[in-house]
Amino acid sequence: MKIIITGAGAVGYHLAKLMASESKDIYLVDESEERLQYVASHIDVFTICGDAKSMEVLMDAKVDSCDLLIAVTSSEETNLLVSILAKKFGAKRTIARINDLDILNCELKEMYNQLGVDTLISPVDLVSKEIKLLLSRSVFTDDLEFDGGKLTVFGITVGEKSPLVNRTVKESAYLNPNLDFKPIALHRNEDTIIVNADTLIKTNDILYFIAPPQCIDNVISICGRECFEIKDVMILGGSNIGIMTAQLLEKEYNVTLIERDRSKCEKIAGKLKRTLVVNLDARDVESLENEGLNDMDAFISATGDSETNIMSCLVAKNHGVKKTIARVENIDYIHLSQAIGIDTLINKKIIAASNIFKYVRKGDVDAIASLHGVDAEVIEYIVKPGTKITKKPIKKLDFPRNANIAGVIRNGEGFIPFGDFTLEAGDKAVVFSATESISKIERFFINWRVVVHVVGSLLMISGFLMAFSLPFSFYFKDGMHYYIILSCLITFGAGLTARLSTRSHHNDEIKKREGYLIVSLGWLSMAIFGTLPYYISSQIPSIHDAFFETMSGLTTTGATILGDTGHKISELAPSLLFWRSMTQWIGGMGIIVLTIAILPLLGIGGMELFVAEAPGPTKDKIHPRIKETAKRLWVIYFGLTVLETVILMFAGMDFYDAINHALTTNSTGGFSTKDGSVGEFQSPLIEYIITIFMFIAGTNFTLIYFGFKGKLKYFLKNDEFKWYLMAVIGLSVVLTPFVYHHYNNIEESFRMVLFQVVSMITTTGYATADFTLWGPLVTFIFFLLLFSGASAGSTSGGIKIVRIVVLMKNGFLEFKKRLHPNAIIPVHLNKEPVSNKIIYNLLAFIFLYLFIFTIGAIALTAFGVKFDEALSAVATSLGNVGPGIGDLGPSGHFGGLPDGTKWILALLMLMGRLELFTVALLFTPYFWRRN
Repeated sequence: MKIIITGAGAVGYHLAKLMASESKDIYLVDESEERLQYVASHIDVFTICGDAKSMEVLMDAKVDSCDLLIAVTSSEETNLLVSILAKKFGAKRTIARINDLDILNCELKEMYNQLGVDTLISPVDLVSKEIKLLLSRSVFTDDLEFDGGKLTVFGITVGEKSPLVNRTVKESAYLNPNLDFKPIALHRNEDTIIVNADTLIKTNDILYFIAPPQCIDNVISICGRECFEIKDVMILGGSNIGIMTAQLLEKEYNVTLIERDRSKCEKIAGKLKRTLVVNLDARDVESLENEGLNDMDAFISATGDSETNIMSCLVAKNHGVKKTIARVENIDYIHLSQAIGIDTLINKKIIAASNIFKYVRKGDVDAIASLHGVDAEVIEYIVKPGTKITKKPIKKLDFPRNANIAGVIRNGEGFIPFGDFTLEAGDKAVVFSATESISKIERFFINWRVVVHVVGSLLMISGFLMAFSLPFSFYFKDGMHYYIILSCLITFGAGLTARLSTRSHHNDEIKKREGYLIVSLGWLSMAIFGTLPYYISSQIPSIHDAFFETMSGLTTTGATILGDTGHKISELAPSLLFWRSMTQWIGGMGIIVLTIAILPLLGIGGMELFVAEAPGPTKDKIHPRIKETAKRLWVIYFGLTVLETVILMFAGMDFYDAINHALTTNSTGGFSTKDGSVGEFQSPLIEYIITIFMFIAGTNFTLIYFGFKGKLKYFLKNDEFKWYLMAVIGLSVVLTPFVYHHYNNIEESFRMVLFQVVSMITTTGYATADFTLWGPLVTFIFFLLLFSGASAGSTSGGIKIVRIVVLMKNGFLEFKKRLHPNAIIPVHLNKEPVSNKIIYNLLAFIFLYLFIFTIGAIALTAFGVKFDEALSAVATSLGNVGPGIGDLGPSGHFGGLPDGTKWILALLMLMGRLELFTVALLFTPYFWRRN
């Protein structure tokens, strides 16, 4: 889902922060470069500096592909104009923040709707309504209703005479014999505590309950409080909030509004019919007393100064006012309400952002709300069929300790669930959770049916692509057509069955967990069904070998079991050799992106899938929307493949060899139709052509895209590309003298080295020579290249050069920091500072990479594989390179390895292709259960 937010003020920042955690595609537009830099250093969003009213800025943000535009600048005129323009350009939905409350009247609202402003949000209106709600239940500090009031979450301060005082929740259970309400959290000394059976309740704790409406009075009584009647209300401040609140309250209450500006008082008095407007300075406490402060039931301080509002409420509380509400602009003050004795502190920006946020959340989440001053969220989930949470009673779900299922709405009735209760599909579950546990809770609501639905789509595409091997079977008369057709039907049929059985879920939202599952299970399913042509035709009769070969293809690793001890590559049927090449071409850019690019089957934007698969830390992205990005990438990918095929045919290859090598070059896969790989053609021209296309395939596809648009300056500005180019040229020049004595020809020596260097650094794995014969030093350097990889955002594997460059720069800066320990010295990439968050992520990636490498090597040696070959096999599999060293080098193969190691290496290939975390996450307790 692509969202554009115009205005990086408090509302825009808070919205972006909320949405960034949802992995939405967020663009934040603001005129202040300083403000955007602050946002960028705290939140992972795209920032655009400029006037949101500018056509150029809107086009730069690709507003035509925007799913939601939210205009929340400080200028009402700007917000309305931007929303109207965005709608005209093609934005699907627009929301505008307004200050003029007259716009909310039906006629003007309808007019703006027709112009293109779908939703009008007034923070003043929202805050005023919030204040009115708080006064209607005078004893509550917070009041949230769900599903039209079927369940209510409310906060109440525990009185001295409450039977709850100095008892645990378990000890006070006798007060609730019918189990018709439930304490869910308490706020004490600025801390939020999610209650459990052993939580001790103390006087003046703000205790949060959930209850159906008929039980609320009972809860109030148990807490030792009484709902007091509010008749007289004093409002301090003639701000818009003060005026709007007075307008809402004056029909039910006796309202006095205090404003020190006389001219403003005269204007306000003309607007308000029943409110007494008084011109005096609130700092004059004696005058406030004369206006009846001591007799007021409620005091609302709504000036534009947070400190004034807090102090005024404290004065009112000291004069016996029972209910005090203070407006604060500084969010940091929100947590102080209980400590300083004010009943409620409210912030209009948080209220506005939360209200707008409900237009963003969809799918499983029906509502989300925040409590004032509490580090927790109340979320209403819609329970989907087949989710984990429907499988067990609540007490066996292993829910996070700082979260609980507070209430359930079933068949229009709200009630409180306890340990033996089991949720059902269609229920609305009200979950109270600490902010940091929301992502943990979502695992219980994993929508397995949408996972199955999307994986089914992938299998249908896989079955369709298998059919491309049929023409070659008929042309070469290799007798494989029956097995290919059968494999196509089985794969396509399995995918179709999965889709049809879950067709009602095709529009369900894909969240983070579903995204990771779809990517990992999608690749795994593709590999399993991709073995069928090999296995059922008996061309590769071992299931271990067939799966290894397929996984090696889909992950573009290029390691093969075909060799002297098994079948030679040239002995495999031509149609199956083409399928073997096709698996690498599919895997090069990613079957997931291919699906989103060519078929609107998923009914989703697909951002979660792209995030799970997109490599590298670079923020240079070209996606106005993920589907459009995928199309552009695949047009480039397809175009390069066609171009290389044509050029190779002109260079002397026949069409069959040309298309196979074009497929596996642009995917940096390295599968060849020849036993001797590219070297068997004995053609310098072919070697140079393939070298160039391997280098291009190892380049960030964002740069290639800009290159096609004529923006070559991006290549010169990109640090990673410069290091990539220098590494290729530098290594080729340095290593050429070491191999000269093997060829006694400077051009041939350089060509051989250049080809092998590019093949290894791009993780393609082609060979024109066996570099293990060039001596131990050269062999060791090529072993190091097994880890490197080329550019992030390319089809290559490995660690990626950008990660290595950033970590090298960070390492060197550590020396400078030793001399200047108090200096702030950021790492720069492309002349921009790299955030500490990215540095930490890179360090975590490198550590995980080396950890998996070590564990994999230990596992292989446990199977009896020689130490050097174990290191080589794990490095080449994890880096998706192909050839290793020793018997696994360019002249060797993996067919002689024990069967168990092939499954281990296949898993490592998958992890390497999906950037480690996507697959590794599935093996962690964070993903499946509470940590």
